[in-house]
Amino acid sequence: MNCPSCNTPNREGAKRCRNCGSVLSQSAAPPYAPQPQQPLPPPHPQPAPQYQPQPPQAQQPLPPAQAAKRGGKAMPWRTIGIGCLLLFIGFLFGIAALLLVQAVNPSGATASPTVTAVATALTPAAATVTTPVVAAPTATPTPARPDKGAKAPTFTLKDTTGADKELNGLINGKFAVLVFWATGVPMTDTLPALKKFVDDNHGVVIGINSDDAVGKINKYVTDNGLSKFTMLLDGDGKIKEQYKITETPTYLLIGKDGTITERLGAAAKRDVLEAKLGELK
Repeated sequence: MNCPSCNTPNREGAKRCRNCGSVLSQSAAPPYAPQPQQPLPPPHPQPAPQYQPQPPQAQQPLPPAQAAKRGGKAMPWRTIGIGCLLLFIGFLFGIAALLLVQAVNPSGATASPTVTAVATALTPAAATVTTPVVAAPTATPTPARPDKGAKAPTFTLKDTTGADKELNGLINGKFAVLVFWATGVPMTDTLPALKKFVDDNHGVVIGINSDDAVGKINKYVTDNGLSKFTMLLDGDGKIKEQYKITETPTYLLIGKDGTITERLGAAAKRDVLEAKLGELK
């Protein structure tokens, strides 16, 4: 219903206008009149699509293989020529093989010179190729590791003063202990036994060093009181390799005749070394 004062539409049954607050008279509300529907405009007609003829496309030629299958083209002459050439080569090899088989008769005698010449002419590669004879390399025997019961290999090295020292001259009919050592490897457990062995005049201790310089060796000797030891320099490691030394220190006990009586590794303790040195006395 519309307000009679401000003409504002209000819900049906409302007592006052929601805009101006005037009292609405239920009888004054005009009856509901439906609004007539507006007719829709007619659709615009769409023009019908016109048919455009497509120009004919040129047909692509088929590959030779497909053309041959469809009967369009015959097999090319190059393929036929290659096949004939392969057949001819196989025929020649067959004749050559047959002549070679006939060149020697079952009794072992050679065939006529004419047949042999023809076979050689057809197979020149087989007549000229020779198998080279390669001599088997001579294996150099690897020397065994000097061990217990073997003769100690002799050598000559320089000591810390630059003098040449020869092993047999150092032993000279005495017991000896050959020690492969380095200053960086602790020997505090075994040094007392070696010092006592020298101090009691039971034999000589010969140290071979492959790792340290002369100054470092002399300092180690002074600090540990090893002035009675003979220290030799094995800078290139040849003697270490000759004796097959794989760990440092390694102790080789040598008898008066130059025979190795015991070989002890780095794990050897003082009591074990003292017992083995006692057997040399």
